[in-house]
Amino acid sequence: MERLWGKMMSLYGRQWEASYGHVDGEAFMDWNEALQSVKLDDIARGVQAIIDEANDFPPNLIKFLRMCRKPVVHASHKVFKPEKRLTHKDPGAAERHFKAARELLGPFKRKERENDGNDSIGY
Repeated sequence: MERLWGKMMSLYGRQWEASYGHVDGEAFMDWNEALQSVKLDDIARGVQAIIDEANDFPPNLIKFLRMCRKPVVHASHKVFKPEKRLTHKDPGAAERHFKAARELLGPFKRKERENDGNDSIGY
């Protein structure tokens, strides 16, 4: 933990000292307690995130804990890449499908209102 504190002092200088004090202070004890269950690789990830972020101000404990976590990649964040490009052997197929869809949606066509000064379109 002293090593992390020294790294933060070298990154932020007096700002770190003014915000969190020295290794014998209360903030050090709080950080030490909170980081007990965090693996060294995760702490290194947090320090690298601080460097990458290049923020002028030191993070608070909660933010640093977040920076230590492995990023979660949700399926919605992945870029869709189709395996192969879909092509139709019948070039008229798409037009027939659109025509059928238009016929099905016929009763739902938009109706334009008489222009009463309002440019909105009613349904």
